[in-house]
Amino acid sequence: MILLGQIILFKALGHLPELSRKQAKLFITASYFPLIAVVLYSIGFTFVDGLDIIVLSFSLTGLLLLVGISRYNILDIVPIVKQRISSIIPDGLLVLDHHQQLIFMNEVATALLESQYGKLKHDVSAVDWLSVTVNAFKEEGIKKKEVTVQDKNGEWYNVMLSLLTDRSQRLKGIFIVMRNISQRKRLEIQSEILNKKVIESNQALKELNAQKDKILSIIGHDLKTSFHQITSLAQIIKENAGMFDKTVTLELISDIDTAALNGGKVLEDLLIWAKEQQEFIHIRPEVFNLHEVIDEVMSFLNRLIKSKELIIENLLPANASVYADRNMITIAIRNIIVNAIKFSHPGGNIRLECKIPDPAHMNLLITDHGQGIKPEILDKLFNPGSKYTTLGTGGEKGNGLGLSFSYEMMIRNNGNIQAESEIGKTTTFTLTLPTVKPEEPGKYQHAEDAFSMN
Repeated sequence: MILLGQIILFKALGHLPELSRKQAKLFITASYFPLIAVVLYSIGFTFVDGLDIIVLSFSLTGLLLLVGISRYNILDIVPIVKQRISSIIPDGLLVLDHHQQLIFMNEVATALLESQYGKLKHDVSAVDWLSVTVNAFKEEGIKKKEVTVQDKNGEWYNVMLSLLTDRSQRLKGIFIVMRNISQRKRLEIQSEILNKKVIESNQALKELNAQKDKILSIIGHDLKTSFHQITSLAQIIKENAGMFDKTVTLELISDIDTAALNGGKVLEDLLIWAKEQQEFIHIRPEVFNLHEVIDEVMSFLNRLIKSKELIIENLLPANASVYADRNMITIAIRNIIVNAIKFSHPGGNIRLECKIPDPAHMNLLITDHGQGIKPEILDKLFNPGSKYTTLGTGGEKGNGLGLSFSYEMMIRNNGNIQAESEIGKTTTFTLTLPTVKPEEPGKYQHAEDAFSMN
């Protein structure tokens, strides 16, 4: 046993620092006494009869080590350095053996862990998050790993784990360095939240600018119809003032008055909607009569309809009601009907009817018998990112935003728009709207004026 200890110390000499090498040599020298005594005892040699030379040899060994410890401070430097280093380093240090038994823990680690989990005696099993981290590290079979872990109290830790192995790569233990990074982590989280808000604000600003441009375009598009009617009627009166009798003149003036009132109503509706868009006010859904809304739109577009000698049939039941924002749906329907008028041939007809796909929805079908829509255009018709416009059958111009804008209005009211077209024959826009309002998730309350159709 003594010889084995000497061999281990001899093998370690080449890897020890100078001070430790001198200490190891002293241990080797001191161990010669019991080794020689054992050999002499084995061959029966003794200096004095009855003298146990083995006891004497250990006494000499102990005396030599005592002199070395008291005079040369053998072994004192190791615990001093370990204590000094562990107190200087601001991180928590832990050493576990290959059975995950706690071998060493510095004061920082003690302050971090024992303040929350009590005194750690044999292992770190009481520290649930650290125990789980160590087990996962061993299972992964890697030598080093750095992780960020949050404990049950919301504290964040940066943990670095390293395997301790001998020359034969056999596991001897695990070295753990840990630091509480809760303050830094909270600052990172706050920074991420602030960055996200900045990005959202920038995006909202871009959307607001785009919305502003769209508002101006839509207002111009819808008001153009009223002003076109007024200027056309005024031109007729101006050019034919001497040919018309009083009755015809009054009728034309009445049409101008109606067009002006309709224009004012459109302007008022659009300004209210524009204000809501810029203030990000939510839609205001209500139960309203869709048949009446269509009549109002047809009245507003009356002069435009007459100029093309069109026949528009409102085949909706008188009590057809939906649940949505009336102002927004009015704008959407007006855009679709204006589009139908634009692409209808003079003397044609436009048909409005409804179907009930299920008890909670109604489909409004607007069909014109005009020039139709090409398939490649039909696929992009409601794309907000596309702007496409073409001349109508009477040379009418558009701004390219009406249909995508109507689609947006429908989507925001839990509705939808679909279009089907056959070139040179018909085009049908199907507007789907809710007829009921949610009472609670999974349940619906029917609108007061809801109707049924066979």
